[in-house]
Amino acid sequence: IHVDDLAKLAVAEGKTIGNSVIDAVGPDRLTYRELVVGMARRLGLKRLVMGMPPAFVWLAGQMTARLLGDVVITWEEIEGIMANLLDSEAPPAGSTGVLDWVASHAAECGVHYASELARRRNIVEAYDQL
Repeated sequence: IHVDDLAKLAVAEGKTIGNSVIDAVGPDRLTYRELVVGMARRLGLKRLVMGMPPAFVWLAGQMTARLLGDVVITWEEIEGIMANLLDSEAPPAGSTGVLDWVASHAAECGVHYASELARRRNIVEAYDQL
């Protein structure tokens, strides 16, 4: 879900009484492969996308993480992708599609590396560098 859609949802829910469980998802219904291929297309990139054994992906992520001094992907994230947890059966709670957003922000996507750990250490400094 897009951050603006999530904020609107939070404000609307804050005005209600009682507890509720909401699957905060956007309108896109994508597998991980569809997300990667769709993003590449909208960015005008031609990339070979192929399946890999989860253990290989995790190992490659760990090696890349050491080079970057960051967290690239966790085993739990790989398990979630394999379980198709990018999607939900719930109706969309937001209206901004991720692929539409990527297409409209293509010039900004991938210009700067955003470190997961740096963002947690100092949110102001991490985002000021973008």
